[in-house]
Amino acid sequence: RMIDTNVRAVHILTKSFVLEFKKKGSGHILNVASLAAFFPGPLFATYYATKAYVLRLTQSVSEELRQSKSGVTVSVLCPGPVNTEFSEVSGMSFGVGKFKIADKVVLDSRAVAEYAVKKLFKGKRVIVPSFLMKTVIFARRIFPDTLLAKAVYKVQNNCRMRMVIKCKLNSKTRRFLSDVLCDFGKNSPKRRSNSVKARAYPAISLR
Repeated sequence: RMIDTNVRAVHILTKSFVLEFKKKGSGHILNVASLAAFFPGPLFATYYATKAYVLRLTQSVSEELRQSKSGVTVSVLCPGPVNTEFSEVSGMSFGVGKFKIADKVVLDSRAVAEYAVKKLFKGKRVIVPSFLMKTVIFARRIFPDTLLAKAVYKVQNNCRMRMVIKCKLNSKTRRFLSDVLCDFGKNSPKRRSNSVKARAYPAISLR
């Protein structure tokens, strides 16, 4: 489901809207990736990889459009943690106890949306809200991927022990986890046909 949502759906919708906007001669598209797109993601590999796909897809299509002198722009938003209803649905929260990482890292969703739209209309290709997140992305250029992978592994592996991310197993969380586990167990052709078709999707090249 994650690949269907973060890769296939984004790919198909991006191409569809790009082609439609090219006929009109103008338009703006904003894809949503994540800070994770810039890093290897052990223990959360699929999510990190799908967000990297969104980032690179957007950068590539944006350059194609620029080279063709099109009036269409494609941008990608790469935020860090954002305060949304996801924390309520999943039963997770950023920052507990005395160490409130949320106060320093988690961004307000409205502020992120307003910043993203502002930069979109200015033609910014890769949009990263907050100075802290920009610093993190810049700093990654200094370190090799092997070291970054080790660092991300430690962060992901120690999240629960350090209570940076606290998982509250309430009724909503149990239902959420149950649905996810059921999805992994249901790979029948019938189910696959009801989701986005798992066929080789068309190339994004606009030429």
